[in-house]
Amino acid sequence: MPVWPPEFVGGRLSEVVPDAGQVLASVFDVRGLVVLVTGGASRLGLAIATVLAECGAVVVMADNNEARLAEAGQDLLAGARIERAALDAAAADAVGALVSGIVDRHGRLDAAFANAGIALGRGPGNEAGLIDTFDLAQWRQALEVNLNGVVHTVRAAAVPMKRQRGGSIVVTASTAGLRQDPFVSYAYVVAKAGVINLVRQAALDLARWQVRVNAIAPGPFRTNIGGRPPSPEA
Repeated sequence: MPVWPPEFVGGRLSEVVPDAGQVLASVFDVRGLVVLVTGGASRLGLAIATVLAECGAVVVMADNNEARLAEAGQDLLAGARIERAALDAAAADAVGALVSGIVDRHGRLDAAFANAGIALGRGPGNEAGLIDTFDLAQWRQALEVNLNGVVHTVRAAAVPMKRQRGGSIVVTASTAGLRQDPFVSYAYVVAKAGVINLVRQAALDLARWQVRVNAIAPGPFRTNIGGRPPSPEA
């Protein structure tokens, strides 16, 4: 199985892997599948959306940054299919409407990647990130996106997938949800721990409809959230 070079994250796969489409097609086949990727206009979400599209999926790339969304995916391999949708993942009605629209257009939703997330606030390695000093407004905002936004996406995706009796939901968790981290805010670690248990519960719940629910837990790497090396001031 190929090992993708780190330069790919947020870049164009064909620039770092010769014959990328043919290589990926030999690894997994997603031709014709309809996939939603939230937080899809940059870095990890864009990398996920790019691979899926270049392997033949119809990808709905959703993001709250409309300027970034308009530019994302313009260098995909010929034939790749991308749809773009502005979305605030923390707005339950908006997520539900987006999923309903996808099903109206394509007749189904085969996979959903709940990837949208933000990082707000300092970790307890900084004076401003201690348990008795962190900003409660940032706490609430981060939980709205990183926890509630994932709940909204999983709930909305479950509706057509249960009807279809099949589908796959993948959630971006984090190693910060599995252990303490002095450089990461309380809101971020709590939200990521929450989505890990959400995934466990939803997997148990949706298995009877043949809907798979899984999480990935990335460690630190270069994204809009994790773009700088850790430091006491970060």
